[in-house]
This record gives sequence, C-alpha cells and structure tokens, in this order.
Amino acid sequence: RVLQFEPSHVTNPYVARATPMAAQMILDANHGTISNIINSLQDSHDKVEVWLVHEMEHGENITNLNAAACDSVEPEDWADYAQMMQEQMVSNIPASAPQGKVDEAKTKIANWFKVMKFAKSKQAATNVIDMNFLDAGNQLIVGWASAFYQDENKKKYFAFAEAGAAWRMQEGYKLESAEWGHNELLQEVNKWLTSKAYGNLLATLGSS
Repeated sequence: RVLQFEPSHVTNPYVARATPMAAQMILDANHGTISNIINSLQDSHDKVEVWLVHEMEHGENITNLNAAACDSVEPEDWADYAQMMQEQMVSNIPASAPQGKVDEAKTKIANWFKVMKFAKSKQAATNVIDMNFLDAGNQLIVGWASAFYQDENKKKYFAFAEAGAAWRMQEGYKLESAEWGHNELLQEVNKWLTSKAYGNLLATLGSS
C-alpha cells in the first residue's frame, strides 16, 4: 500500500500558466540541489512511510494535503502574486491546527518571497507537525517545498508543492511512535515531509 499524496494544481489570478519551458528553467537552476536533498533523506523517507501507512489504517477524516502550482510572473505582478501565494500555500490547513505553528510556517514562507525578490534562483522547504499521542487525537503533518528562477528580464518563475495529511485517530486508538521515541519520531517525520514535498515539487515540474 502506497500513500498517494500526488500534487494537485491550484489556479492563480495574477499569472499566466507556466509553460513546459518555464518549468524546465526552474529545473535547470534547482534540480541538482533538490535531488541531493531527496537522496540524503531516502532512508528516513522509507521508514516513516511504512509507519504512516500503519497509523493511518486507524485514522478517520483523512485529508491529503497536496496543493501545487507552477507559475510565470511578470515583474510588475510579483508583489501581488507573492502576497497571494503566502496565504494560498497554507489555505487548506485544517482549522484545528495550532495557530502558532501555522503562523511560524507563514513567516518562513514570507521570508522566502523576500529573498526571491533579489535572488537568481532558490529552493526552500518548511514543515508544520502537530502529533497528538492521546486517544482519538487530531494529527497534522504538512510540508512545503518551493523552487524559483528569475531570468535576465526580471520575469520570475515560481513553483511549490505541498505534502502531508491531516487526520484523527479513531476512538480507542492512540498514535504510536513505533521504534522511535516521540522526539525521534518528530525528527523523522520532519525529514519525511521535506523529502516528500521536494519529490512532489519535481513531479509538479515534470521531473522525478
């Protein structure tokens, strides 16, 4: 059984949809770094995937978090686009998520866009994890990865992908940490989210 967290594209009003050429430009600037990150996390990715499939067998109200976009943006539209995307990228997180953790992610994403205003290319990732080990606890594990490229005319190309899920353990079931302690599990899930989000990002860009 394999988790199907395939990226699901969202539509943005400020942009022309990115062409395959635009996606290729982002890939050319960022593919090597992203692939190295994914490869370095492969062992953690595989172990956590097995654990997650097992735990979600006792879950309900499962929501896959898998938004994605790949856009080309004219220089004069970048400020509006960046503001919109900062909200859109976290828009499907359930209301039950701790607001402090969501705000922390929004701050990191806002900082990405500040850097992109001046950078030639960039890739970045961040995660929000809220695991509840009590009976019938609400769970949230979500991560975002992004990649960016700016051409010689200041036109910007941005892509992001989300990975993760939100769910509630069934009555009578608690989230189990398997071979890990709770803190170790947190670290391993963090690695899994980073790997999965970057993998979804490559898929969004038409690569693997």
